[in-house]
Amino acid sequence: MDRPARHGCLGGRGRCLDLSAVQHPVAVARHFAEEVLASWGVGGAVREDIVLVVSELVANARLHTRGPRRVSLTARGGSVRIEVTDGSPVRPVQRPTSPGRPGGYGLFVVEELSTRWGADVGRAGKAVWAEFSVPGARD
Repeated sequence: MDRPARHGCLGGRGRCLDLSAVQHPVAVARHFAEEVLASWGVGGAVREDIVLVVSELVANARLHTRGPRRVSLTARGGSVRIEVTDGSPVRPVQRPTSPGRPGGYGLFVVEELSTRWGADVGRAGKAVWAEFSVPGARD
């Protein structure tokens, strides 16, 4: 399995994983999220939802950009925030889903499972994020 760099981030709050040189970023990001959430005591359905959203955001970065750069998870004040960065300045667009057409469900899943989501765009690319209400969540 790939061994990407793990380190603290976001001013010492949260956990980040560098995905820029990872061969299988979706699987690695899922495993990383599961470990981090378990260490924070987040379990059950909310952990499964967060891991699924991490997978969808990393998969979207892989499919629609040159690949994900970093995934980060931050717990603060009863919420968990996921951020996936990539080098593209193009905002993600939720496209209509259709049973007869494959794909297009990633951002629908993100919207349905998370409390809120969005994207912050800058010169070096963007961060697509999603937040979850997780009472008692602390880094």
